[in-house]
Amino acid sequence: MDIVKGKGETRKRLEACWKKLGADMSAYMQTFCGNHCVKLLEPRAVEQYLAVLQQSVDIPHVKGFLVAFGQFQKLCVARSLTGDEKEQMENAIDTIWTSLRRYAGKETVTPKMHVLLEHVTEFVNRYGTLGKMSEQGIESLHKHVNLLKVRYRSTHQNEKKWRLIFKALLHRNHISDVS
Repeated sequence: MDIVKGKGETRKRLEACWKKLGADMSAYMQTFCGNHCVKLLEPRAVEQYLAVLQQSVDIPHVKGFLVAFGQFQKLCVARSLTGDEKEQMENAIDTIWTSLRRYAGKETVTPKMHVLLEHVTEFVNRYGTLGKMSEQGIESLHKHVNLLKVRYRSTHQNEKKWRLIFKALLHRNHISDVS
């Protein structure tokens, strides 16, 4: 699949389209930053870059997914949502779910997608917001766990390795709390 690997004529046309839309991949990481992703989730942008792909019965469902995901993303704001916004978010999540089932119904979803599809609506209805909370804390913890995994990579017993990682995290937390 050359397009996914970043090769081939279609990939070149896609990258040119993305660049025209103001979303240029990082030369080092070959990924988009958050602001570029926001641009690529605009309905007009989705229409333009999906037109580059060979049309199939799945494209309308992919479009539905991307546009709904963009609508959802716009509602992740650091304030309480109005009743209308909560309803818009729920509708966007329903469209994401429906579109996914139609074009990738046999695939499994990632844990983050599961949380979005199954738990976000309940959370938003209970607390009135999603954007006031953030996954930055989890991402920070993930970074530290990855560094500790490198530190303890020579520990071959998995249970012992994870115990050491957990202890290191506890010590780090304690130091942070008392300093």
